[in-house]
Amino acid sequence: MTPSYLAPAKVNLCLNVTGRRSNGYHELVSVAGFTAFGDYLSLCPVLLGAGEDAQTELQISGPFAADLRSAGGDTLIIAAYLALSKHLPLDMFHFHLEKHIPLGGGLGGGSADAAACLRALMKTTHASLSPYKLEKIAASIGADVPVCLAPGWQLMTGTGTSLVKLAPPADIPLYCVLTNPSIAVSTKDIFAHLTSFSQDDPAWLATEQTSALESGAFEKLMAFGNDLQAPACKLYPKITDLLDQLNSLKSAFPSDYIGSAMSGSGSSCFCLMHSKDAADQAVSHLLDHGIWATATAFVSPASPL
Repeated sequence: MTPSYLAPAKVNLCLNVTGRRSNGYHELVSVAGFTAFGDYLSLCPVLLGAGEDAQTELQISGPFAADLRSAGGDTLIIAAYLALSKHLPLDMFHFHLEKHIPLGGGLGGGSADAAACLRALMKTTHASLSPYKLEKIAASIGADVPVCLAPGWQLMTGTGTSLVKLAPPADIPLYCVLTNPSIAVSTKDIFAHLTSFSQDDPAWLATEQTSALESGAFEKLMAFGNDLQAPACKLYPKITDLLDQLNSLKSAFPSDYIGSAMSGSGSSCFCLMHSKDAADQAVSHLLDHGIWATATAFVSPASPL
């Protein structure tokens, strides 16, 4: 049986933009977690017959396959293969992506797929590269790919490629409701409409966000907010409507509801709950209103991928 590799959805529980570099990249401080929900990538070497030419191919299936094909296909998977092939001798492969993460939704789907491709190739070929080298290769593919290499709780600083692994208390139950208003947003446009940067010291933000996560103070962590949420809501009113739906869950689940926000640059939003039952009921409520949603848990780097 061909092994399948999970490409977990990334959720930014908070995201503060602290500045912009001369090259156009933005500085940020963010705590990100990864969920048991995501895309699935499988691969197998190309077996050639007489006279055949080797060619790496990507097939796509799953709930969001049509959207991805309309957008031109997940080029980051092939980009990951090509980037790694510059450093290691690789055979040609057939890739198959089962697409579950909504496109343009702030859940890092394309980056997660690229990182899963790198992990899959390293395991399949039994290759050896230093973590530093692999992170450099990942960063050459996209700014969000390095954080997706080892899915688990991480503090993101700098342009998002300076990473520190974190761990919340294991005895505090935490579940996540992921939802999307069925629109894809432009990250470039969101940043272009960001009118100001956080005035808090980045080092202070990093320390406080780390402390909040590692003490299990998820409400405090989410209180740092997402600086991209306001411009996203202004450009895409459906995100505001979706957040209103999630905020209304507080009255329905007062003892389980932790908070809700937009993830990354949107359009996907999320709600944190203390119980699986509350998360499942919240998803049923959203689905009844015609809103895409799914309930999931968070994974750690030790989880099988």
